[in-house]
Amino acid sequence: MKRLSSIFFLLAFAAVVFAGDAQVNFSGEWNLNKDKSDQPSGRRRGRTSAFKMTVTQKDNNLTVERIYKRRNGQKRTITEKFTLDGKKCTNEIMNRKRTSTVEWAKDGKSLIINSTMNFERQGQNFEITSSEKWSLANGGKSLLIESTIHAPRGDRSRKTFYDKATTSK
Repeated sequence: MKRLSSIFFLLAFAAVVFAGDAQVNFSGEWNLNKDKSDQPSGRRRGRTSAFKMTVTQKDNNLTVERIYKRRNGQKRTITEKFTLDGKKCTNEIMNRKRTSTVEWAKDGKSLIINSTMNFERQGQNFEITSSEKWSLANGGKSLLIESTIHAPRGDRSRKTFYDKATTSK
């Protein structure tokens, strides 16, 4: 009996210790919170963040569906698929290939998505690199994406907040 209670105690202790190391799951439907998010200004004013995102995270896979509204009101959906192990993933974004790697931050609570996209305009080749840091806030009710873009026309950084959609029963 004493041996059984010792084993139970060790298992319970291990569960508590390792529960703090669990990685965050970003799955869910997320709606843009414009009030909290940085808004583009100047000539980039019309280029906004996705107004809605659906994220599916299972095992080593992450699928992100971003829905944008065009100026004419039409919706455009971009879906990307990643692995969470740091291996290169290639997705097609508006007829261009975007290569990304996704890794967990050391604390296991944030994801870092680093991407590169090459394109050609008027006979010249250009490269755009970006980095997104994803983290949950407000007890998991908000998703914060801190992004930095390095492009030929300059660097831009912004913070975008999404609120988790609630489902009514």
